[in-house]
Amino acid sequence: MILTYDSSSWTYTSGDGPKYPIGHSINLAGQIGTFFLAVFGIFYCMRENKARAAGKRDHRLEGLTEEEAVNLGYRHPNFRYMT
Repeated sequence: MILTYDSSSWTYTSGDGPKYPIGHSINLAGQIGTFFLAVFGIFYCMRENKARAAGKRDHRLEGLTEEEAVNLGYRHPNFRYMT
């Protein structure tokens, strides 16, 4: 037997039917929160890309060997985020 967690049983209770204002409110709040987090992430990536293009992250390469610079990954100044 596989047990699964079903959040709808906690948010859409039979006592709230048939309009289920609590369940709909919780889902709407989650969707709004997700939207704002996504918009924040997009603007953060755009700002970070501009800073990298302006050379404001070049200090991360100071004192590093070539191998260490390659291993910086997403922190390397030449790395760009996709938006």
